[in-house]
Amino acid sequence: MKDLLKQVTCLPKLWKVNKNDFTIWIFAAIACIFIDIPYGLALGVLVSLLSVVNQSQRGWVSILGKSDSEDLYMDSELYGSIHELPRIKIVRMEASLYFATAEQFRKNIYKIIEQDTDNYDDDTEEDPESEQTNIALTVMNADDKEEEVKIDGETQKLKNGNADHGDDDALADESDQFSTKILIIDCIPFNFMDGTGLDMLKLVIFELKCVNIEVYLARCSKYMLRMLEVSDAYDGLPREHVFIDLPDAVEQARKMVEGKRYRPHHVHHIVEMHDEKRKMSLRQTDTEYDMFIHRKSIFNPLA
Repeated sequence: MKDLLKQVTCLPKLWKVNKNDFTIWIFAAIACIFIDIPYGLALGVLVSLLSVVNQSQRGWVSILGKSDSEDLYMDSELYGSIHELPRIKIVRMEASLYFATAEQFRKNIYKIIEQDTDNYDDDTEEDPESEQTNIALTVMNADDKEEEVKIDGETQKLKNGNADHGDDDALADESDQFSTKILIIDCIPFNFMDGTGLDMLKLVIFELKCVNIEVYLARCSKYMLRMLEVSDAYDGLPREHVFIDLPDAVEQARKMVEGKRYRPHHVHHIVEMHDEKRKMSLRQTDTEYDMFIHRKSIFNPLA
């Protein structure tokens, strides 16, 4: 018990380093003093498990930007001289994608896109007087008669019922209201992904595609590539949107935004080609080793 009390002097340092460890120590120490040592240790283990579960559910998603001096992509909030790319959003979740972080991942992605859209609208806000300007158009109605239609503010529907396309206009307006056109997900922290995480990823890709936002996956692990291959993920995600490196995904996204022609890309072709070269190298090494052993063998009369 004396040794336990002596550790109190380490609490200020423990609080600065890790507050979760500080909380676990406090619970375990109080239980050991007022109840019993076995119960205190059991309570400490229980609080540790709860702390691990709580931390694993925090899927913190950061926005990456390009460094001004180097070809690096880092968190734009933590580092200076970082600028974000126009109409391209690069995000990374500092956790694995599974059942505990899947919903948080989806919410953070949508929050980032909405915030970027709000900032874009503020920058491109027009003069209030121009928003109230009425525009008169002359159109032909169903009876081949000229009809004057006024567009006031956000009202863009024709009053003629035969020419009303409200649903199509609403869908077009919803798809054009987002400034982000391509979302790049840096998958390098995804050390583990279960079925729930995969379903959530497919849902995010589908919902963003409905509003004309393409999703790219960059730096996927071999485990994640295998899951994408054996599942039906490629039914909604083109294989050309999976990249082996982040700069390649950014370069492809820039060409898409600028409307330029891009080079066909498939990450699995690169992996297969790399594996084939590796197999050929291993076969060549084995052949050279066998020849060396044959020349130096004591059973070889020519040696």
